[in-house]
Amino acid sequence: GGTYGIDLSAGGTVVNAGFISGGAQAINFGQGNAFLVLQPGYTLSGGVEASGSSNVLELQGNATASVTATYGGLALANFQTVEFAPGSGAHATLAIGNYLTTPGTIVGFTGAGDAVDLSNLGDANGTATATFDPVGNTLTVIADATAVLQLDNEDYSSVAWTAVSDGNGGTLLHPQNGDPPVAPGISGIVGNLWQPRMGDI
Repeated sequence: GGTYGIDLSAGGTVVNAGFISGGAQAINFGQGNAFLVLQPGYTLSGGVEASGSSNVLELQGNATASVTATYGGLALANFQTVEFAPGSGAHATLAIGNYLTTPGTIVGFTGAGDAVDLSNLGDANGTATATFDPVGNTLTVIADATAVLQLDNEDYSSVAWTAVSDGNGGTLLHPQNGDPPVAPGISGIVGNLWQPRMGDI
């Protein structure tokens, strides 16, 4: 495509379930706030640039087609928040390749189909634990080393998390109110929907 696959000079919303490509960036959100939703079948060829102060990446899978995104592998610039879509059927996995470099805030990590895969945090002895601190809303994972995830400020009193091996040398973290999510099953490319939004996201 051209310089940008999608160019939103004032920010806005992009829902991607297909292929977005650009010469310089796949998506340019310009100076406004950005809301990027990734659904099953998405592909981004090129980075995603945003300059706003409240930029959010949302992972939105479903019961028949999970979605996986690798934090640090999407070439996102200035995205402070990663959000799991609301609802128990919104299956998604956030893969983090370096447990020392995590999102600023993780939102909505409560669904039975949600998972965070700390792919370079080994658990050689099978003794990984996950402990939530309600004071700072932090989730601490202790395995061969220690990773700390910053969650948002919501009521987690009814949620607990389990840490287990991901089967590939990493540690998989998921809420206890369901079985660990399985590898994503992509049902096919649906297409792209994008729309500018006025005001804050």
